Amino acid sequence: MGNLRSHIDGDLAEWIGAQRMFFVATAPLSADAHVNCSPKGGDAFRVLGELEVAYQDVHGSGAETVAHLRENCRILIMFCAFEGGPKIVRLHGRGEVIVPGHPRFESLATLFPPHPGTRSIIRIDVERVSDSCGFGVPKMSFVEDRDTLQKWAQGQGDSGLAAYRQKKNAKSIDGLPAFPLPMSPLALPATWDRVSEGYDAEVRPVFAAFSESALNLANVGAGMKVLDVAAGPGTLVELAAERGAQVNAIDFSPRMIQRLRERIRAAEWPGVEALVADGMALPFDAAAFDAVFSMFGLMFFSDRHKGLSELRRVLRPGCKAVISSWVPMSQLPLFATTMTLLGEILPDLLPSKPLPPVLNDATSCRREFEEAGFQNVQTAEQSVTFDAATMDDFVDSLRRTNAMVAHVAEVAADRWIDAERQLGEGLIRQFGAGPQSMTMTAILTVGTAP
Repeated sequence: MGNLRSHIDGDLAEWIGAQRMFFVATAPLSADAHVNCSPKGGDAFRVLGELEVAYQDVHGSGAETVAHLRENCRILIMFCAFEGGPKIVRLHGRGEVIVPGHPRFESLATLFPPHPGTRSIIRIDVERVSDSCGFGVPKMSFVEDRDTLQKWAQGQGDSGLAAYRQKKNAKSIDGLPAFPLPMSPLALPATWDRVSEGYDAEVRPVFAAFSESALNLANVGAGMKVLDVAAGPGTLVELAAERGAQVNAIDFSPRMIQRLRERIRAAEWPGVEALVADGMALPFDAAAFDAVFSMFGLMFFSDRHKGLSELRRVLRPGCKAVISSWVPMSQLPLFATTMTLLGEILPDLLPSKPLPPVLNDATSCRREFEEAGFQNVQTAEQSVTFDAATMDDFVDSLRRTNAMVAHVAEVAADRWIDAERQLGEGLIRQFGAGPQSMTMTAILTVGTAP
């Protein structure tokens, strides 16, 4: 009989550590794509906490696991006892691919024996722990670990391994991107999963005005087929549904979509569907929609041209696409100071120089729309105000509602309490401890499909 456990306790962690191999299973979202299962050996697995584990990922001829985790984060780890008493343990969870250059890579890599072929560390938040009898698993005796991969990787060197990744590990067998990973955490689903609850509760009401204006720009009305890309908690979805539109919403964050689906069921909106998907490879036919949107999402895509081209592809001729993006950070002094202070407090986790501007002026917005094939491109600015009762309340809200801050807080968990205190003190010195009001200005860009 199977047993469901609340966590990985000490005894189970010890048993896991004694196993000579484990199996990793992942799957893409498409029903027509291929499930992957990979055996792993060597001293390559670590229990990091009661609901956190990691394993050392080394170079191989494929990169299915990495590609699937980039798309949807889902992962299953299975251990089988081939020696001693029978037992099978399964760990279901959400995985994150941590590559060299990631702030946590070095600290995690030191937990494993050095391996010249290490290409990433797979870190997993465990959501389900179960064990079963394993009576059908045969007994087998361990002889030794193979050293073939180590010798091969040693002979390749860094340049040879980089060339190998480019040739063999760029995509999964179904064409999903694997290596190289986008280094910005804002281009990864796991980062946005962390703020899904805060976005739903605190960001969605504030951003409703932007979505209302976007719907007006595209003249959305009853019966129209609407697509919302990077839908997040469904701010625009709700407003479009209230107008009687049929809405498809996608986001690459599974937890954002999970929360949106819960709202769809509770509200019983007819003709509204939400699914996890990649905005740079939309799972829809050409000319399928009467209006398409991406509110504060497309600006984070690793390939914006591809994202905009996909919006145009699925849009019917003569219909409109609308996206939103932020004005330069210099026009958001409270937020700009927040990120500057964090960079000073945790310089190893935030870039020392400001990130290059992305779609933060009318000229660049129009240019990128036109390069993607849109016509009659226009822009407009709109502002909303975010209020906090005190500076402490503002700082407290950041970890719940700001994806980059949430990412830094998790990566630097052992330093975050002190960092948050220093951040609050620095902001109070500049802006005071009392009520805070931050005006946030967005650029709405609208273009017509030819």
